[in-house]
Formats: sequence, structure tokens, C-alpha cells
Amino acid sequence: MATTDNPLKRLVILAASDVVAWLLERPVREVTTRPSNLVPPAQALDSDLVFFVTLEDGREEILHLEFQGRGSDRPMPIRMLEYQTRLAATYPNLPITSVVWYVGGAGVGDMGVHQHINGKGQASLSWQYHVIRLWELDGEALLALNRPALAALIGQTRRC
Repeated sequence: MATTDNPLKRLVILAASDVVAWLLERPVREVTTRPSNLVPPAQALDSDLVFFVTLEDGREEILHLEFQGRGSDRPMPIRMLEYQTRLAATYPNLPITSVVWYVGGAGVGDMGVHQHINGKGQASLSWQYHVIRLWELDGEALLALNRPALAALIGQTRRC
């Protein structure tokens, strides 16, 4: 995904307020970043983008974004479980919203809701994240949000 990963990250960073308000569906006062290497004792885990958001009402929240094209080394659901676990352990008092942005036809079967089942057939672990398949988005609807910075995504959406 190297051909789309860096340009997409750059766009999201440049238009962070618009993108965060769109994804969280709430007014945003401020968006900042901190180092995105999520470090447990033995190894670092490099996430794509982690935004620390102050909402209009003053509450704080984390928005975690991952960008994925075809051909990942590890399954996205497992990667997202690791990212979310480390974020929750590092920032236990902040709500976390995680979003995977799939591009180029990737992520067709990922609905963003996952479970690990124990030997009794019960869910022993559950996690979820939002899934955006850019190629499935309606370009007209994106333009209708009246957030000009999001217009740069139109080339990845269904044609207007």
C-alpha cells in the first residue's frame, strides 16, 4: 500500500479537523497528535495515525486510524486488536474510536466486528472498529458534507 499510504496519511494530517469531525460525527475544538508507536515492554507497534481530540464540549477522545490496501503481512483484525489494547492500556481514561480505511478493493470481508471463541464456544474476547471502504463511498455525499478538504478523497470513491 506504499503508493497510497503516505499520501493518504499526509492528507488526513493536513485536514485533521475536517476528517476527525466527519468520522466522529461531532463538532471538534482541537486535534493534536502524539507519537504513534504504541510500546509494550518488549516491542514497539507502529500505528498509522493517532489523534487526540478535544470535542466542542471539552471532552477528550482518541481517534485511531489505519490505512490498508491489498496485501498485508498480518490480518487487520489482529493488528487492530493489538492497537486498541495498547491504546486502552496507555490511555485508560480516554474513549477510543478506531477506523480502518481500506483502499483499492481491500477489506471486502472485514465488517469490523470480531470475536475470539473459547473451548466452550463462548466469546472470550470481542473487539470492533469502524470500516471505511473508500471505493464504496458516494463522492456526491462526501462533497455534500461541505468540508472542502475531503474533496481530495473523491478519486478513491465511487464516481460522482
